[in-house]
Amino acid sequence: MSRTPVDRSGTTTREHPEEPPPSWALRLSDACLLLALLGAPLAAGTVHPQSWGALFVLSAGAWLLALRGGARSKVSHPLLVAVITVTGLAVLLPLVPLPPALLESLSPQAAEMWRQGIPTGQVEESWRPLHRAPGPGLYAVLRWSAVVTFLLACASRATQRHWRERARLWVIATGGLAAIVCIVQTALDMDAVLGLYTPRWEQVHPLRSPLLLANHWAALQGAVFLLGCGELLRRKLSFRALVLVATTTAVAGMMLWLADSRGGFVGTAAGLSVLLLLASSNNRRGSERRLPQAVPYILAAVPLPATVGWLLWRESSKTSGVTGLSQVPLSDEARLLWLPDVLQLIREHPWTGVGVGGFLDSFPAFRTITGQTIAYQPESLPLKLLTENGLLVGGTLIALCLSIAVVVLLRANRRPHLAGAAVALLSLLVHDQADFALHTGGVLIPAVLLLVICLAA
Repeated sequence: MSRTPVDRSGTTTREHPEEPPPSWALRLSDACLLLALLGAPLAAGTVHPQSWGALFVLSAGAWLLALRGGARSKVSHPLLVAVITVTGLAVLLPLVPLPPALLESLSPQAAEMWRQGIPTGQVEESWRPLHRAPGPGLYAVLRWSAVVTFLLACASRATQRHWRERARLWVIATGGLAAIVCIVQTALDMDAVLGLYTPRWEQVHPLRSPLLLANHWAALQGAVFLLGCGELLRRKLSFRALVLVATTTAVAGMMLWLADSRGGFVGTAAGLSVLLLLASSNNRRGSERRLPQAVPYILAAVPLPATVGWLLWRESSKTSGVTGLSQVPLSDEARLLWLPDVLQLIREHPWTGVGVGGFLDSFPAFRTITGQTIAYQPESLPLKLLTENGLLVGGTLIALCLSIAVVVLLRANRRPHLAGAAVALLSLLVHDQADFALHTGGVLIPAVLLLVICLAA
């Protein structure tokens, strides 16, 4: 009697046809993708237009080489198609010039701002876009083009099971390389990689990471930590892979702790809880690493409540630097002080938003809280999507994020080898409820690769 083969994750699978060795074009495609992935967290986490341009060139080259090598050009999963389509509409539509009457009906505020900026003697009845800051809008187009090209290149290669396994190790190696750069910069007291940037947090934090903000650094390292934990739990690794995964996972955990980011702690704790729940489900179905059935459930209930409780205790013990008296927890959080003003901005631009990248230009007119802190972002993913894209497109993007979270977790429940990638994505979504780490290429590019891995499996 023939037996159904079992893959390394310990789950029963159908027979996989023998995959042919990759051609020279596919090898070069993989090299371009790996170079883009490794470089994304460097140069300020890809915030410079030149960095995004280089990323676009590498991704386009990888995609063309993959097609030359016979890879599939069609994006099969509907969620990936939806991500490309809806984000493209969100970025491009606000830049389309509209007739004055239509502009006035869609966004009276944008029409008024354009009228105020018209030089004397210029005809007012000219077509104008909804976006009042064309520079940031064009920068958003560059970012979108680079990310979508990278997604298409990854999707063309993700049809092969062995490639998906290597790609998960690539993400772990990316986190490890970024950590090495951070350690070297910290040891040498450097504030820049090749003089390209100066991190905003070098004045108040001992670490010198390749990303601009400590919260973004914590988001990246938390995702790498969870992905590494998932890889260590799911299968037997070769010795070299085991050393890479175990070492990088430990270093990522240390970096997460040193970054001291509340969002990073909560996001990682949420991902760890879900990872343990997925491990319990896998254990119940009979995986290679069997545990008493109740143990994973008990362990899963610990990380998130313990982390939240510890953070609340730490916040309650803060004292004012001026009076020495205890402070109300989170009373010094600028993003909470700005919340009423951000909501007012959404109410004033309900259908069109202010355009991707337009928050910095639009928010000062609504800001009522004085201070020296510049509001670059709403620092919350749902608020960012609503302020920039309006209720219709922004609400669609929020629903798309929720759909992605549900689908990847359901897939991870059926395919244990995806658990690490799925919970890493979940941690980033949880983290960005109070931050904008996914706005940074150093976090967004690894997240895109993990998304493709989960949906292409």
